[in-house]
Amino acid sequence: MRRRDTSQPKYRLHRASGQAVVTLAGKDHYLAKYGTKSRRIFYDRRVDEYAPPLLADRFPVRKL
Repeated sequence: MRRRDTSQPKYRLHRASGQAVVTLAGKDHYLAKYGTKSRRIFYDRRVDEYAPPLLADRFPVRKL
């Protein structure tokens, strides 16, 4: 039986568009321009939508 992955999803640079992208549930979600503060806001929203309830306490969403 596979061990459940409990790591927080990482965002990365999409080189062609220059945007930050994160993969959640097998789908790519484009956030905002890579390296900006607004990218973090979009990232927190997306992870909060997809994060299982068990991980919510372990990886709290930062409020800006």
